Amino acid sequence: MFRRYLLIAVVMVATAGFLAACGQETGEITPPEIIYGQDMCDVCGMLISEPQFAAALILEDDTPVKFDDLGELFHYQERFPDARVKAWFVHDYNTEAWVNAEAAHFVVVEGFATPMGFGIAAFETEADAAAFATEQGGVQMSFTDLIAAPPSGRGMGMMSGRSTAPAHSGDE
Repeated sequence: MFRRYLLIAVVMVATAGFLAACGQETGEITPPEIIYGQDMCDVCGMLISEPQFAAALILEDDTPVKFDDLGELFHYQERFPDARVKAWFVHDYNTEAWVNAEAAHFVVVEGFATPMGFGIAAFETEADAAAFATEQGGVQMSFTDLIAAPPSGRGMGMMSGRSTAPAHSGDE
């Protein structure tokens, strides 16, 4: 009889542990899916068609904001200073893989053709950024530098048009 109760107890504990594990989130924030050639930039309304320049952020309420140019990502915080951003994402220029923007390495090149003319490329490694900066005659910058002083691009006039305000701003 004791074995039977022990077996039932073990099965119940294992089942409870399994159900608890299934209900937990990993806590990892992932970039939004962008359908290139179909999704539009949430700032200027242009199609996002070049993955190496696409970027995104996730607001605290899990609302994604997508950009066709890295410069628009950096100007978003300037335009919406009360936006509560949970995560920032950019694509590595070489691999087009998503990278956490706060850990990425950036190169700004005057005259470098990007969708909105900001001339910014992002890299997962410092070595790739340094090589690109040397090759293109650019300047390496950090995420913090670009948030504090984003470069201007030819598309800046369009930024007053389409952008959606963050869902969470101000005191709540």
